[in-house]
Amino acid sequence: MTATPRRRTTVRPTTTLAPTTTLAPTTTFAPTTTLAPEPSDVLVEVLNGSGVARAATKAGAALRRDGFLLNGTGNAKSFLYSTTLVLYPPGGEAAADLLADKVAGGVELEASSVVPAGVVDLVLGDTYQGIVTS
Repeated sequence: MTATPRRRTTVRPTTTLAPTTTLAPTTTFAPTTTLAPEPSDVLVEVLNGSGVARAATKAGAALRRDGFLLNGTGNAKSFLYSTTLVLYPPGGEAAADLLADKVAGGVELEASSVVPAGVVDLVLGDTYQGIVTS
């Protein structure tokens, strides 16, 4: 008996695939928005810089009635402030703007490295005419 020769079969790919392209994932970020603070988010210290008796106490009480948090009241280092000032720490601009909008008579806003983080100082000067209530 004669052996049947075996056939070798080579499998060759019949389909050639094109190289694939991988795209880098894209990420879209929404713009960051900072919410305006509410009065209950703002801690205020009121200082009398005009010398008018009980001015800081009255202003502090009015701010508290309007929802602000009161850190305290007292006298400024002098009674020679001709202009009412809102002093705020770095990053406290929004809180200072909210407080300034409540002060009648006009104010000057001033960044201060002396004011502790999270506090806004209101120094009542000669221009102070009261607190505008909601």
